[in-house]
Amino acid sequence: MKTLHEEFYDFRDKVWKAFEKLVQEGCEITGELPIVVGKYSLPPNGLRTITYGLTDVCNININAIISNEDYCIFPKKKSEKDINVTTNKIKVKINKWCFVNKNYIDLEIEVEPDILNLQTLSTYISGGFSCYKKVKLN
Repeated sequence: MKTLHEEFYDFRDKVWKAFEKLVQEGCEITGELPIVVGKYSLPPNGLRTITYGLTDVCNININAIISNEDYCIFPKKKSEKDINVTTNKIKVKINKWCFVNKNYIDLEIEVEPDILNLQTLSTYISGGFSCYKKVKLN
């Protein structure tokens, strides 16, 4: 019998694998995608007794992910001593983005997905907004 800890990591790995495949193939699904806004930061070499990260996260409504056959959450390292410093950015489409002057344009922007937000990611992978039941309000 698996512990909740093991089940969580199994679920995380399943979501990450599905997300990698989605980005590699590209898709046109409307829904909220969790992204990282901000920068990660490490102290310089020799001072790495404490690491810290400055992050803000947010959900944005996107209409598509542009395919990238080489995308992977953890890129392969050349050696065990290498560290990954890639941000795993992806290109997405946002339709009818509104500016202050009420002009609407379609955008293709590069964003960094928040791969730790498993709930929002799994909702997006499952079909975005379409996986919620539409309820009539009185």
